[in-house]
Amino acid sequence: MISGSTSRNQSAYPDSSWSSGPGLLGFAGSSPQNSVTTTTQRYVSGGSGEQVNTTYFRSTFTLDTTNEITSLVFQLLRDDGAVIYINGVETTRHNMPTGDIAYSTFSAGITGSENQTSYHVIEITDTSSLVAGENTIALEVHQCNSGSSDLYMDLELTVICSSVCTESITIEEPLTVKARSFDGNEWSALSEASFEIAIPQQEYQNLKVTELMYAPTNPTDPESTFDNDDFAWLELRNTGLTSIDLNGISFVDGITHTFTPYNLQAGARLILAKNADALTQRHSTNNMDVMEWSSGNLARGGETIAIATPTSSNILCFTYSSTWYPETYNTDRSIVVVNTAAEEALWSTSVNWRPSLAMKGSPGTPDSPIFKAMTLAPDNLMTVSTEGLEGTIELWYSEDLKNWIPCDTQVWSRDNDNITISTKSPLLPDNGKGFFQLRISD
Repeated sequence: MISGSTSRNQSAYPDSSWSSGPGLLGFAGSSPQNSVTTTTQRYVSGGSGEQVNTTYFRSTFTLDTTNEITSLVFQLLRDDGAVIYINGVETTRHNMPTGDIAYSTFSAGITGSENQTSYHVIEITDTSSLVAGENTIALEVHQCNSGSSDLYMDLELTVICSSVCTESITIEEPLTVKARSFDGNEWSALSEASFEIAIPQQEYQNLKVTELMYAPTNPTDPESTFDNDDFAWLELRNTGLTSIDLNGISFVDGITHTFTPYNLQAGARLILAKNADALTQRHSTNNMDVMEWSSGNLARGGETIAIATPTSSNILCFTYSSTWYPETYNTDRSIVVVNTAAEEALWSTSVNWRPSLAMKGSPGTPDSPIFKAMTLAPDNLMTVSTEGLEGTIELWYSEDLKNWIPCDTQVWSRDNDNITISTKSPLLPDNGKGFFQLRISD
């Protein structure tokens, strides 16, 4: 994404230095209508002053062939106006004036709040700009005036083919397809085919145990029907970018449990408990996905935990010990994994685990990270070192500890547990002092 370019719609334009991210893109005003996933630059320089008038976007897609392609269908969300190019050829414009378009051109009209969530469906039958192989789609979004307080962009392109189309179709769940043909006079017999999803082994490897409450205390209520082991639980998390169907996955050592069909979404957590009713006495489970394991206990002194695929291949196998952190034994503190991407051998050492900061653990949510060190380099790059940093991170900036603004992703970066901040970035106000805040969500 850049501001002010003359050839950005051409396929050969060098865009390797551009920022990138998933949609929805843009920035929200004081009354946001959309949830922005990737924030674009609002001001030409810093955090105030002259605003960017036109923001440019590029992406690519690949076609095996252009034969039998009959049309292109765009689903476009834009605030305010947009022009779309394919391989340097203008394909369509929406809410834009006629004639030549430049960086300084404003949209033809204002997109009010009632239309900021609307997707416009545009079908184009001229497909002559497409090529076999890689195609470049470029889009520019124009503001309605120099003071516009928001910008939104999202785009989906569908290639429509005739009945002989050779483009592949991706399915994300088991699917049965039924079809028959019509020759102008009569229909053929019905044909039917069923398709299953085979989950690659590497998808299963994103399933991790991230927290263990292995040695909980006895209930304080003398009339309780539960004993201490009933309050045991472990937390599973999908650390990947796609959902995992847990159907057939088993705990084969430690506790015993085989999952029935259940989709664990990317980033989501699932609590597997000894006794779900006991869990609710110590934790609010309203926004928590909870299951009971089938049999067994988490050994209070430590044991081996092993998870296997439906075909009995190893997903994760490790051994924990109560001697690692005595403060987690019979104290209602859990142990929390430090690095989910660590080599499997490290999972059986205290190096990859730490005591929970939260009393009674934090089932279903990230435990608070530990801030270990902060350094400031001569080039004004500040590095904050943490341990156990999980979830989605946002960096916010304030000059007075009262009014906070989100920092552009060009200001900071994350490398596992380390946060690096450019304290003198031109995208930050230059007032001599300021404060940073890390906001963490799951």
